[in-house]
Amino acid sequence: MRHLWEGALRILEEGDRDWRQQLPQDLNDDEGTGHRHILTLLNTKVVGADFDTFINNAHNFLLTLTHPSLLRCLAVDTHVGSLYNLFGGSGGKRAVQFLQRLCDALMAARRSGASLNSTGDIGAIPLSASLALFELLRRERRMRLNEDIPALVDSIQATSDVFKNEACSDFATRISNRLNDVRALVARTQGLVSDDKMGDNSNADDGDDKISFYPRDIVVPSNRFDNDKTDIADMSIFPTRDEIMSDHKEFLPYTDPDQPHFLDDPVQRHVDTYFRLLRHDIFSGSKLRPIC
Repeated sequence: MRHLWEGALRILEEGDRDWRQQLPQDLNDDEGTGHRHILTLLNTKVVGADFDTFINNAHNFLLTLTHPSLLRCLAVDTHVGSLYNLFGGSGGKRAVQFLQRLCDALMAARRSGASLNSTGDIGAIPLSASLALFELLRRERRMRLNEDIPALVDSIQATSDVFKNEACSDFATRISNRLNDVRALVARTQGLVSDDKMGDNSNADDGDDKISFYPRDIVVPSNRFDNDKTDIADMSIFPTRDEIMSDHKEFLPYTDPDQPHFLDDPVQRHVDTYFRLLRHDIFSGSKLRPIC
């Protein structure tokens, strides 16, 4: 296991672009071999007092999962998304248990005075955990409803505080900022759920089971004029007469991935978003409204 995850991280750190793009595909292979390796790690527990092995393998896995060459490459984003879905498990339970077990192992190792020779900068481990948790919740919104996430956030913060003197000076700040982002995601989702429940109660007598999850000011393309298409391949790049004369607002998606969009696939959404915004910027000039 140590050889696998040290090798994976080495490929991302030292390998060429082709190797970096091949790694997530191998981990998400059709035969399930990569998935079995990941599940084996996620189900691993500390054996006796061997904190070093578990913590080292967990850290290399998290560094691999949160490596910029994976998170910033659209070419492999579908594979990376599948890996995060596997990492989270049902409702985020698998990831929460794994990250909590990692925090507990770090705290137990500190209390027992165990040697952690192979973990490198031990203060970086809570940072990797916070980055992985944030990326998971960013990609898998339903997992934000997991009731154990606030307790996990507190555990990561507590672990960071214990090892802050052994970490780089900016680690503590980066961890706190990322954990605040996690809290904001969870709070936002809880707020939306509360709003939905209030809307359900207020419309209980309407007999209408159709609920829109879009904010009220979001406009979705729906053939309101001849060039108002959900598929950008069907759109005319140059504005049509009907489009120019229409009083309807054109659909301008947000660049913020946490905002709603009618496309779920991140690659398709990226292409759709920047096509529409670039087209609007070219033909509408000063009418471009804020998008962030």
